[in-house]
Amino acid sequence: MDECWLDFTGTENLFGDGKRIADELRRLIRKELGITASVGVSWNKVFAKLGSDYKKPDATTVFTRLSFKEKVWPLPASDLLYVGPATTKKLHGYGINTIGDLATAPLSLLERRFGK
Repeated sequence: MDECWLDFTGTENLFGDGKRIADELRRLIRKELGITASVGVSWNKVFAKLGSDYKKPDATTVFTRLSFKEKVWPLPASDLLYVGPATTKKLHGYGINTIGDLATAPLSLLERRFGK
């Protein structure tokens, strides 16, 4: 298995917060399989995936709704899930290089260039 997504919404009273769960999963993977794992914790799949790639090897990265801009916006747009080489090239052509550039780009521009 290369990666997976788990939704622990509403289980805080049973297992603790996302970081605690992620750290325990990483500990168990290391103990039982002898390998490291990097885990992203966030409120959505895109930022969770970004978090899992943010620090390697063997780290837990948390992106919250309150702090994600300072960590995520400076990253290259190509770091986003589903932004491959062709899209990255198109984005560069419009002066969009970072996730922050993409997040603050006029929606009308993005719809004209990429559709809805």
